[in-house]
Amino acid sequence: MGNWWQVGHRTVTARVIEGATIPGRQRRSYEDTVFVAAPSADGKLMATGSSSGYARVFEVSTGREVSRILHQAKVSAVAFSPNGKLVATGSWDNTVWVFEAATGREVRRIVVANYGVESNYVLEVAFSPDSRLIATHCMDRTTRVFEVATGREMWHVLFSGIPWAIAFSPNGVLLATGSLDYPPQVFDIATGRRVARFPSEVFAAVVAFSPNGKLLATGTLDQTARVFEITTGREVERLAHNDWVFGVAFSHDGDFLATQTGDWLHAYRRDGERWRHAGSRYVPSIWPKTLRSSPQGNCPRCVEFVRDVPEDPLKLERINLDDHSKPIRRDSHDLVGKWSTKLGLTFDTRGRITPLQVGAIPFASLKKEK
Repeated sequence: MGNWWQVGHRTVTARVIEGATIPGRQRRSYEDTVFVAAPSADGKLMATGSSSGYARVFEVSTGREVSRILHQAKVSAVAFSPNGKLVATGSWDNTVWVFEAATGREVRRIVVANYGVESNYVLEVAFSPDSRLIATHCMDRTTRVFEVATGREMWHVLFSGIPWAIAFSPNGVLLATGSLDYPPQVFDIATGRRVARFPSEVFAAVVAFSPNGKLLATGTLDQTARVFEITTGREVERLAHNDWVFGVAFSHDGDFLATQTGDWLHAYRRDGERWRHAGSRYVPSIWPKTLRSSPQGNCPRCVEFVRDVPEDPLKLERINLDDHSKPIRRDSHDLVGKWSTKLGLTFDTRGRITPLQVGAIPFASLKKEK
């Protein structure tokens, strides 16, 4: 899987296409190796960060590039502000940039000081719900919170492990962090005081708050997703999977929990305090760590995720977890034939993809065919 900071990221070639002047004809605007991607809340824009140092924003529907900036090193994190007006990037050049999505105009540039490391890579960035704050994870094992308007660091916390996941609570009062070698933490945003502690054996590659802010879901490399009560740290549910869990998201109404393992999407329905499996669906080429609840109120039981598919690179898709006309299948053999043929997928007797075969699939095979 490569170095630890590459785990969960899929390196592909993103093709941003200029709007066609003649129906049915398009021309290529650029090609770049994309390291991270994030959609805006309304799904109209996509931000990408590349190994070449470029961060770009483009329209999802047309592929037209809207803006770009250039870091001095790899862009390892991107995030949209909730209102979609700003983009934050984190880079291996020890900086966080905030710029206008529509113009690329720089709003704030923050140089991140380091604690005992030569190069303080910025690994994750996230906006608070009101867009006033930015939280970061850094290579020096710190979580930090900055004011967007001034760039001032409000507080930081030093971990014994390397931070990996970060999320604000829906009301913006709490910040949850996850690590591959340290238990999840929940902090009060105003003070930086830790308000929740979880079992020492729990690590988290991804974290997500429930809509009411009372529960925290985690996913990790031990092939489980877990649900905790934040006020007590009590484990409410442990959901076993057959692979690493690189995505967790509650539905907007809180009745469903979705998880992602590789190219599989799993749904769990709330049943009192418990969460019952509601089915799984094979969805090729989901980007890790992009699973989220649909921010649009007209689909309270939907989740969204970014895909890289031959027909439409870096596409934002949505699935209704409670759509009875197109239910999430319990039978994992229910696949589109062209995908199993194209990628050479086969399954074991329980309908699962062999992990070795998944790891052997070259991402180059997902590029658009000439």
